[in-house]
Formats: sequence, C-alpha cells, structure tokens
Amino acid sequence: MKRTLLATALALAALASQAQITEQPEGELKTYVRQGTTYENFWGFWESKQDGLTTHLVYAADGKTVYWENPVTYYTNSSKQEAWIEGELSADRKKITFPAGQTLYVKTSKKTSVKYQLYYLHNVVLDEDGYYYESFAVDKETPITLAVDGNTLSLEGTTGDLSAIIGVVTDDDEPSWTYYGDAQTVLSLFDQQPVTAPKDLTTETYTLHYGSGSQKVVNVGVSGSDLYIQGIYTSLPDAWLKGTLDGNTLTVSSGQYFGQDPEAGALLYWVGAHRDSVYNAKWDDYDYTYEYLDKITFTYDAETGTYASDEVLLANGGEKDINRYATYIAPSLVPFKEIAGVPVDPEITDFSLPEDDDEDGSITFYIYAKDADGNDLNASKLYYRIYTGDDQLYTFTTALYEKLEEDAYEFRYDFTDDWDFSANTTTGKHKIYFYEEAERIGVQVIYRGGGEEHASNIVYTDGTKTATGIQSVAVRTVADELFDLQGRRIQSARPGQFVIRRSVSADGAVNTSKILK
Repeated sequence: MKRTLLATALALAALASQAQITEQPEGELKTYVRQGTTYENFWGFWESKQDGLTTHLVYAADGKTVYWENPVTYYTNSSKQEAWIEGELSADRKKITFPAGQTLYVKTSKKTSVKYQLYYLHNVVLDEDGYYYESFAVDKETPITLAVDGNTLSLEGTTGDLSAIIGVVTDDDEPSWTYYGDAQTVLSLFDQQPVTAPKDLTTETYTLHYGSGSQKVVNVGVSGSDLYIQGIYTSLPDAWLKGTLDGNTLTVSSGQYFGQDPEAGALLYWVGAHRDSVYNAKWDDYDYTYEYLDKITFTYDAETGTYASDEVLLANGGEKDINRYATYIAPSLVPFKEIAGVPVDPEITDFSLPEDDDEDGSITFYIYAKDADGNDLNASKLYYRIYTGDDQLYTFTTALYEKLEEDAYEFRYDFTDDWDFSANTTTGKHKIYFYEEAERIGVQVIYRGGGEEHASNIVYTDGTKTATGIQSVAVRTVADELFDLQGRRIQSARPGQFVIRRSVSADGAVNTSKILK
C-alpha cells in the first residue's frame, strides 16, 4: 500500500512540474457550461458571474488523462493566453485529480521570469464590502479535484463564504495572489443547439423599440403559428428568437439558447423578466431588480400591426439565473417603412482636447435612428462625419489612427475599431479619441434611405457650449455606384470595406467620395 501511495505521489509531483500547456491537447473535446462564483480582477469584487460561461475538457485516448481549459474563469481571458492543466480520472471514474502548482502563464522580461500557478487558497479574508483581500494562505500540497456525477463535474474544497477558493498566484518565495479565483464551480455538459428559423421563411422589416428611446431594425417572419425575430442582439446579428401566436397574443418562452457571445464567451439565452425598483439605503438611491419569468407575452394591435409587451426581454448569460448581457425593457415591434427622412441632429455630450503627450482628447456624441419628425430610420443606413473650424471636413489618417486601413472622413453608424472608435448601437453612444488641436469640433449625420441622401445640421462644440453649423441638406440621388479601391465596380460592400461611391443627383451633379462601409 505504501509503495502504491508513494508511486502516486511521485507521479503527481512530476506532473505538476511540467511546463505550461498552451495548445489544445489531443483527445475528445467536450464543452461544459459553468456555474459558481468568481473574482474578477478588473472590477475588483466577487460576483456570481461564472453562470453561462463555458470551459472545455479533453479526454485523452488512454482513458485516464484529462485536460481542463482555463480552470479559473476570468484569468486567461485577461492574459489572452489559452491555458490547460493536466489531471487523471480515477479508476472508478468518480473523480478527476489535478496536481497543485500547474503553470497557467509565464511572464518573461529581460531580467525576470514569473510563473502564474494554480493552487487552493485558504483563510481568504476580504474587506467588509467583499472587495480586495486582506489575507490568505496558499496550499501548495492539496491537488485540485472535480467530483464526477454523470455529466456534471463539481469543484471540491471551496466554500460559499469564499474563505477557500482556487486561485492564481505567482511563484515568488512569498506567493502573491493575482486577485483571480473561483469557488463552488459546477460544470455541466453542454450540447444544445441555437434557435433556428425555417429555411424558406419570408421576413419583413420591423423596428424594435425598447427602454427610453432605444431602437433597432430587425427581421420578422411568420411560419404557421410561429413568429421568428432576427437581429436583436448586436454581437450575434443572425441569431433568432421564436414566439408562438395565438389570436392577438404572442408568447415568448424563456430558456431559448441562441449562441455564444463572441467577446465574453457566455452561452446566451432569451429570458423573460419582471423589473422592479428597490430603495438602496446605502447609496440613497433606487436599484432595479429582475425576477425570472418562464415566459413573456406581447399583445398584437391589428390597426398598427404592432406587438408590445410590458415586461423585459433579456439576452441572458445562462438559462435561468439572471445574468444580463443585454436588456430590452418593454419591447415592441413596429412595422418599418423606409422613408427618405432628414436625420435628427446628433447630441454632443463631452469634448476635450489633448492637453499633453500623456492625455488624449475625445468627443462623445449620440446618434439617434430618427428623422427630424420622429419617424424611424434604418440605423444600418446611417453614417457620420466630423468637422473642425469653419465647417472643415476632418479626415482621419492612418498616421494618427493606426487601426484604420485607409484615410477616411465618413463612418458607418456601427463602426468601431475597439481602440480609437467605439459605438454602442443600443444607446446610440459614440466616442472618438482626438489627437489634434481644434478650436471646436462638429458632428453631422448622413442618412441614405428611400432612394435619397439627407444630412443633419452640423452640431459643434468647443467644450463649453454647442452650436449648429451648416443647415441640413437634401439630395435626391438618381444613380449611386460603388467601386473598390482598384476602380472595379461592385454591387455591394462588406462591413469595414473602404469603397469609392459615385453619386449622380437629379440635376446632373456628380459626387465622388471614399467611405468606410
């Protein structure tokens, strides 16, 4: 017996000393959905935010070796490096054991090389608000174990009060916790497929209204008693939501899986909820609470063709527990009729010039998918331009904006480079970092819909007040051609492509411009 125990201990010690594993090992890959509590370093506090996120396990061909991908929820997301740890499935297949101290990441410089390793942490003490830790102890001996119950794996040795967790620490003589850790993790095998619509479904264009003036254009189709909606969640524009029609009532059931968020990695479900406001004495303000509903209903108005609900539709991380990724309050569907409207003026909310080499300037503004009369516009046909000085159109150059492929002065409503340009298509909020001096800066919105092109006023700000520049213009376009940068005519452009647009108006005037689609 002693020889067996010694052999096992030596094998585990040898395994723990192996180098980090940064590529998916060979074997059968299985996807699991997480539940449990995690500490996210960026925000600096504990939240039950494992729910709906995924991880993978690989089961090797030898029937006993198992690899676990990114065992601590947010750590590898921040380092952008895939990490696997290696363990062993017990003979009775009821436990997977991973030796302590396995390396998740190695940070190297000219002078140092620091390993980030996985251990149990005990006696973890957080401050009174549950934020940053005050003390902890590293357990360098106890292996990390998952209990196996069919298709469910449960992390052992952690506690609900967070005094015992698995955490990422450095390999210093006095280990330092990185603030990343998980507790009470439960992994459930995932094999669901997203909602799909019939291949022959015919759709019509609607506007989805929600919240305080938010909206977006979506596709709606009916097949028998089923109604399908596409285009609700911005990051998954092809995803569908399914509802059931019964007379003047549309019922949407909760728990419909529609895809995995491309950024956060969460498994997303459509979930209905009821929202209430609750007074928070600590902050002397009101918080909103969301109560899970197994369904929400929309009432159909035959006169307007509108579907409307008083409840809340959530794009939710996880099937049931509320973990909101997008919130659609009191959603309604209104038939969209494209018009050649003049877009409402943009609203500038913040502007600052670059003061020195260490502080960049920026402009924040809102674009609304409405015309000046309050009619809905198709946001996918909205563009904007920036002006400086006396109505001087500003060109963004690749010399200053390195993520741009070409110099450009006009951008799509939803354009973002995840660095200098950001766009929230839910709220209409845009932010651009600005690196050159300017006494004032202006924003103008362009709408190309209904066979015509219209522009808003140019709205200016100097950082203290706003003013209106050139009045809106209307141009009836009778010919509109697109060319690629090599001069070849094309039928349409893909998102993010620079093209040459040649427009001929009714009076024969020709306008040629380079734009980013």
